[in-house]
Amino acid sequence: MDWAYPGDRYIDIVAGANYADDMSISDYATYLTMGKPLSMAEFGPDTDGPFVESGTWNTSLIIERIRNDYPRIAFWVTWHSYPEASWSMVSNIDADILLADPFVIICDDFPWNPK
Repeated sequence: MDWAYPGDRYIDIVAGANYADDMSISDYATYLTMGKPLSMAEFGPDTDGPFVESGTWNTSLIIERIRNDYPRIAFWVTWHSYPEASWSMVSNIDADILLADPFVIICDDFPWNPK
């Protein structure tokens, strides 16, 4: 991933992409060396794995994996689903458990002023 890094003066946040059923992030140590806030701009199950078609990827484990193994990740984005592909959180199981975790901040946690 570092081969594409243009330099500190151009980057505010390092946002990697990772698709792995076990949510492993092989470039995590490299991301840390860049010294920037870290996120996962794309985070989901393996694109060729069994969970994509079945929608049985346990999304409640996302925050457990981040909390235990990748604590510098400030936020993540889970990609949307396509026909016959279940990549999004809501297309898989236990998204409600994930979103209710106290370590996860969602839009409903913020008082929005519509004015």
